[in-house]
Amino acid sequence: MDERSCGRISRQLARPYDIGRLDPHIEIVDVDLAGDVWFILDHAVINGGLLDEADAGPVLQHRADL
Repeated sequence: MDERSCGRISRQLARPYDIGRLDPHIEIVDVDLAGDVWFILDHAVINGGLLDEADAGPVLQHRADL
């Protein structure tokens, strides 16, 4: 087995444990800190990683706390 094959196998074995593939991807895409302070969040679906309904409330509460 060469290095390329070994690296490919390692990546395939590690993929199910990659937190970036498991957790929903939520990021701030726009913000206004002058005047009325507001920001906009974007939830991008990556590899089917949807935000679970049970987690939506805490995410929105965290947003309100910010």
